[in-house]
Amino acid sequence: MANEYGYAGRILTLDLSQGSMVSVPDRDYSDRFVGGRGFAAKIYWDGISSEAAAFDPHNRLVFVNGPLAGFAGLAGSRWQICGKSPAIVPEFFSYANLGGSWGAWLKFCGYDAVAIEGKSNKPVYLMLQDGRSEIRDASFLWDKGAIETRTILKGMLGENIRVAAIGPAGENMAVMANVIADNDASGSCGFGAVMGSKGLRIVRDCARKMRPLRGS
Repeated sequence: MANEYGYAGRILTLDLSQGSMVSVPDRDYSDRFVGGRGFAAKIYWDGISSEAAAFDPHNRLVFVNGPLAGFAGLAGSRWQICGKSPAIVPEFFSYANLGGSWGAWLKFCGYDAVAIEGKSNKPVYLMLQDGRSEIRDASFLWDKGAIETRTILKGMLGENIRVAAIGPAGENMAVMANVIADNDASGSCGFGAVMGSKGLRIVRDCARKMRPLRGS
């Protein structure tokens, strides 16, 4: 259910070093920071030192949508990945703007943003479903291409899932590595490499069929 500003109402914060997750209300963001990029900038500003490098475990990577994502009648599904980019010299906070269906389904799962920090000691993926979240082993997906990863997971978990994945370039922290999501939406700025630096293979989105949001 959307809140009065058109948001789902929750932000998921994930620490891969600790293997911990916390879901917090977004009420401190939704009335002051416009859209997904505003949310991400505030999340980043509050949690990250200016000295943190793009591949530092403390660098936060934020997957975020805005109030129009999943809104009936507008077919809105723009979403962003934000964080410190390794592809820019000097490194600084940037964003990638993606299309496709992944952003709308993040909201259907009940989240406006997923903020990820830390580094896993093994490849993992994040599964989001019906307001629940779980970190799962992704060792079997390592060295697979992003599209191949998507195909494997859809074969395992069903065609309705939404996947945002990296391939070997991201795993090896090549600064040009993209994140590839459903409908072949592509996010640049080297955020695929940041995912690889964290041991995060994919972010998997909600599979339950839900009706588009129709406002508050």
